[in-house]
Amino acid sequence: MFNYFLLILTLFFISCDQAKDIEDKVNIPAHISEEESLEVTEIAEEDPEWVERGEYLAKVAKLKEKFIGHYHGINEEEVSVYIELTPHIYKLYAFNGFMTLEDFRKPTLGTWGINPNNPHLIHLDLRSPGTEIISELHIAIKENGDLSYIPYSIDLEYVDANFVPMLYHFNRNVAEEKASVIGHNSQGILNIEHDYPDYKEIINQEALDLTQRGFSYQNGRIYSSKNVDVIEEIPIDLDTAAKLYEKAAIMGFPPAMYNLANMYRNDEWAFEQNLPKCVEWLTAAANLGHTGSEQLLGEILYFGGDGVEPNEEHAMELLLAAAKKGNSEAQYQYGDILLGKEGASSEELKEGEMWIRSAAGRDHPDAFFALFGLTYDTAEKYENSALYEEAGFFLLQSLYLGSEIAENYYNNLIDQ
Repeated sequence: MFNYFLLILTLFFISCDQAKDIEDKVNIPAHISEEESLEVTEIAEEDPEWVERGEYLAKVAKLKEKFIGHYHGINEEEVSVYIELTPHIYKLYAFNGFMTLEDFRKPTLGTWGINPNNPHLIHLDLRSPGTEIISELHIAIKENGDLSYIPYSIDLEYVDANFVPMLYHFNRNVAEEKASVIGHNSQGILNIEHDYPDYKEIINQEALDLTQRGFSYQNGRIYSSKNVDVIEEIPIDLDTAAKLYEKAAIMGFPPAMYNLANMYRNDEWAFEQNLPKCVEWLTAAANLGHTGSEQLLGEILYFGGDGVEPNEEHAMELLLAAAKKGNSEAQYQYGDILLGKEGASSEELKEGEMWIRSAAGRDHPDAFFALFGLTYDTAEKYENSALYEEAGFFLLQSLYLGSEIAENYYNNLIDQ
């Protein structure tokens, strides 16, 4: 079964135009060597169905290209559907009214495709975690190319990646009057994450200005208000950055505390590494409910380090607190620890996978690699070819998002 999985994965890279897209993101050959081609050919000759399956996947990938994107729809009963179709997997969220943080915690994830013999229907493969049972949800492709989600009879509209996150924050800030600061990731996508507990947002414009100036000196760039577009290049000045962070941190501003802590953690920045000092600032920020500081402090305390004793119990408390507020790194780390725990109960394993899936819904690259491992183990257990394919697509998604763990795994797979 392992050779079957490897062949399907390799054929996908060879025959699919999307291989070049992945090649640009990570160091993976889009074409295998002549020697490796001969090995694949020899394997394929043993079972021509493998080649046929690879060619079929390439046709499906071509049909899928025009529908990649984000879609949203709502019916008269105010049931909403939010679907993202990526080159390799889909994400599905169904909720009533406005999406909540809890709704965004439990995405449905899986493979999707279009049957070349029935190109008017998108199928979303649906599998209960830990089982081999796969069913399908369907999206109708209308004659004009529009989409309709069949289970709830909802017409889908192609939307910007920020459409649903913007609705979420509108509801949170206006309808619920929680007045949270909205953050963006490096691609300018709004985070569905709470930087602080409800009604405990710390807003200090002077401290914010100091922190943003410090960030500019640290990186040598002046950014736009979204911290995405570079307005001006300036000389890097880590000493000035550290002073600005410290000034804002003393004013009780958690993001400055977090940035200053990172400078003490990484000796390539302003200071020599001083992990106790790093933990001191992270603790101050975490005590104010700062989500990013909870995650990083939890990570450090779980493993310990130079001058810092491990405290696994408190570390898990911190990671869970950050995970519940939508921090994808905390979700991945908390889930990964539960899944790797010796003697973990079935409930702990179930919870661990839930958090991994939540992190994957937020495009955490390593979370998709973890899903690859979980799905591959299930495929081995049931000797199920459909699950091997699903595992392969989770691996492809982790490569697509730039997971170094996945890249190393794939390169080792090819070397074997």
